Amino acid sequence: MSGYARNRNLFGYVPPTAAEFAAKYGGPEPTPFDKSKERDRLCLVQFELDASGSMMPEIPNLIDAINTIAIPVFQGVSKSLQTRVGLRIGCDLFSEEIVPAWNGMLPPNQLSVQQLHKHDFQKPGLNGNTNLYQAIMHGIEKLGNIAAYYQRITSVESGTNVWPRLLIFTDGADTSGSDKLVDEISRYLGNRRDLEAYQSVLVYFETGYGLSRGKFEALSNRLNFQRYWHFGSDQTIEERRRAFRHELQLFSSRIKPGK
Repeated sequence: MSGYARNRNLFGYVPPTAAEFAAKYGGPEPTPFDKSKERDRLCLVQFELDASGSMMPEIPNLIDAINTIAIPVFQGVSKSLQTRVGLRIGCDLFSEEIVPAWNGMLPPNQLSVQQLHKHDFQKPGLNGNTNLYQAIMHGIEKLGNIAAYYQRITSVESGTNVWPRLLIFTDGADTSGSDKLVDEISRYLGNRRDLEAYQSVLVYFETGYGLSRGKFEALSNRLNFQRYWHFGSDQTIEERRRAFRHELQLFSSRIKPGK
């Protein structure tokens, strides 16, 4: 940490070293920042995917959301000659435990177009109860740590903006029996609701076992997510990709809070 102050940044976390981040969230250490290719902004995207029992019928759609929608969008952005946007992507599955889909935060060129598989959702700790609030808090902390890490570097080297993106895919019913994290989540996201850089999206899957659409939207408001998105299975792949690009606000110069 030589040469850098270890104070909390605007995302609320003390910048960790690369080794500290890798030790906590699994190797490898974070991919170095490339100030020549990523000078416009560095977008950090963290997915938390609900892999509880009620979501099992939606697993094919969850896999499609990552493999056929998100990853191709990320790879298209990173290959574009018209933008210098850097990307790092993390993904966890959650139920009674939180299970990494892959370790750390990776750039698009390190992600396969078939990154997720059905057997990923059969690991111990999944296909049980839904610890939704714990998963949201885990995503907030992981994203906050990596945002602090990169902001410390980019503010010194280039002034590049760091834009965190938190996306939670779920049917919305926390079955852990504990609401103790609700106020903490609401306070953290509420304090960043007007930040240009920070974007939080609660993505709704209508399973018939979780919350109704109206109750899900109320939950989104209660937790202070900036946006609420109904993942429609009746949309074409391209329609979903357009919606995904819109929800992530990868190219906007100003985030517009609200649903």
